[in-house]
Amino acid sequence: MSRIVLLTMVKNESRIIRRLLDSVKTLDGIVVCDTGSTDNTVSLAKSYLKESGLPGTVVEYPFETFGKSRTKSFHSCQEWVASVGWDPSQTWALVIDGDMILKDPMDRVVFSKLGTNVAGVSLKQMNGSLLYSNVRVLRCSEPWICKGATHEAWTCPSGKTTQLLESPVLGDYGDGGCKSDKYERDVRLLKQDLEEMPNDARTHFYLGQTYLCMKNWEKAIETLQKRVDIGGWEEETYMAYVYIGEAYENLGKKDQAIGAWMRAWQMRQHRSEAPMRAVRLYRSEPKSQFLAMMLLEKYYSLQFGENFLTGEVFGPPLVNNDLLFVNRRDFQHSLWEELGILAFYNGPAYVRAAWLRLDGFDMKNTLGWHDMNGILGNMHWYDWCLKPKRQTRIQIPLETLPWAKEENGSVWQPFNPSIRINPEGTGYWLNIRYANYYTLEAKHYHYRGFQGEVLTRNIYCTYDSDDTWNSPLTMEEVLIDPQYKQQEGSYIRGVEDCRFIQGSDSVEYIGTSKSYSNNGSNKMFRIWKKNDAWHLKQLDIPPGVSPEETQKNWMGFRESGKLKYIYKYTPFMIQNEDGSESVFSKRTEGGEGSSYELKESRGSAGPVPWTSSHVPEEAYLCVLHKVYIGGDGRRYYHRFMTLDSEMKPSRVSCFVRMTKEKVEYWSGMCPSISGDSYWITYGLKDSEGYLAEMPKEEIESLMFYNLKGPSVPSKEQFARLKNF
Repeated sequence: MSRIVLLTMVKNESRIIRRLLDSVKTLDGIVVCDTGSTDNTVSLAKSYLKESGLPGTVVEYPFETFGKSRTKSFHSCQEWVASVGWDPSQTWALVIDGDMILKDPMDRVVFSKLGTNVAGVSLKQMNGSLLYSNVRVLRCSEPWICKGATHEAWTCPSGKTTQLLESPVLGDYGDGGCKSDKYERDVRLLKQDLEEMPNDARTHFYLGQTYLCMKNWEKAIETLQKRVDIGGWEEETYMAYVYIGEAYENLGKKDQAIGAWMRAWQMRQHRSEAPMRAVRLYRSEPKSQFLAMMLLEKYYSLQFGENFLTGEVFGPPLVNNDLLFVNRRDFQHSLWEELGILAFYNGPAYVRAAWLRLDGFDMKNTLGWHDMNGILGNMHWYDWCLKPKRQTRIQIPLETLPWAKEENGSVWQPFNPSIRINPEGTGYWLNIRYANYYTLEAKHYHYRGFQGEVLTRNIYCTYDSDDTWNSPLTMEEVLIDPQYKQQEGSYIRGVEDCRFIQGSDSVEYIGTSKSYSNNGSNKMFRIWKKNDAWHLKQLDIPPGVSPEETQKNWMGFRESGKLKYIYKYTPFMIQNEDGSESVFSKRTEGGEGSSYELKESRGSAGPVPWTSSHVPEEAYLCVLHKVYIGGDGRRYYHRFMTLDSEMKPSRVSCFVRMTKEKVEYWSGMCPSISGDSYWITYGLKDSEGYLAEMPKEEIESLMFYNLKGPSVPSKEQFARLKNF
């Protein structure tokens, strides 16, 4: 079995050296070469070796140039390996700096299987959003030499090869201890190299890059242009053009900047750095935003192999296997952010296309919450509202409400209703939440009464038809029995967002409450009526979840009389009432060649009965939502989701909404008595409640994402949305 040893060359890294050493504690040994620290780096390294029990050594010698000093460090490693009697042909040196870490474990079996012709291994390195590879693992039996005064490179022994591994990946923090004069030092050392090698392409490239970092734009352009003229490795030539454009942009010479970026993009059309820089430059000037959109459209089409505006597939997507300074953020985030901004200013065709692309991107989202939150914020400005068959605002006359005669009766306004068909299938039940506050601009609470308190009341209504929503047959306030005590001093009181438990033979809800919880944080409750009294019970949280964690948006239902609830969506998780058993837990993923994520999704409504001629095994329909939170408040984005008869996720719709209000929250859904449509209940601004009837076939048409197989092609998605 192969052995792997850390080899690091350091100077004044006392602040961060333990971070590096902790990341490699699963390796077989450590060799630290110090080139003149004036802090306690050396003593810290020696102490770590003693504490960890790992074999190793700390070597000290003066710094010369980076190339010479690194070569000497490798010789020191070879000497140490020989001193402990390890086979150098099966011992590998992992060469990383003090401001780096090993992010993933190293598989010794992989190295044991490498042929004797492989003298070294290149690993990928992440520095922020930049991805590139370097030779980082050296076979200790080979005569490796490092060349270059700075920005040095290992020279592979004659007749040998190196191999690139996808794992592990190295993390580069760039916070080393000798950075204060880095650029001036690098210029001096690189110029020394050019005296010996005046036509060396690599040295010109890194000298030009250094001038760029120093904001010496003219010298950067001059030096990088020499690198271009020398020719050679195309990835490096491409990046030289990118940097030339960046220097011209900073000089205010925008035409020259665009010219450099276009030459770069023409060379390597699968790369993103050049076109995305041009897009951002054009977008910054209103008169050039159409040009920015044209470039972005072309870039998108090349990346994904389909027409941006129509979804027509014209070829395979371009694949980027480059390794030099690949900016992953350009195609993981910036592309989508620019789409969300630019399409809005370039006409309906671009708006529709961008909306579809962003919607699909959310379903395959690999971004963190903050980045995706910003992209969702851009989508709000697009006009993509559903058109209900019928819609009614809840405005039950005040004089008929249970609190009509109260002094402050008028402060209570309805929103976030919940709905279901009664067990006989002959009418509807409606729960309507009333509150004393409303939200302004989606972020500020305003009170109609009871200043400083957030109060909720609920009424339970029955109906025998869907034509009389403001004239219920019966109406009763849901007054929780006094035996259940609320937390003293809680300013948020009552049970919020009560949803009917679907499939139950009696009236019962699942809702959230802070004032009734056992520790004063939001928890979920079951609410039911028995012997003319309303009861509640706090539901147990799933195993492993912190009791302090806020709980909201569970979706309750009964199966064979047993209460269950959908708790989570990635992985998809259903729990029993006591929280002790995971009925079904699975990552919501697509079929071959695609996978979907429901990250950050929460429950809104359902599951309710559903049938589909397109997917016969489907049995239930739900609604999910995501929340955008920004400086302009919160916004909600909803999706339909179907489940099969085993309650496994089947399909997911595109984002849907009824209005352009920021705070639009869907709180209930049920099939109509006729069975050809669904009633959806929702609230606006925490002060208005609505019921909207959506034809079943329209909901079916929005199911774009198949979690079990191939999804609706982009071309068909465009056709389905022609009236949307």
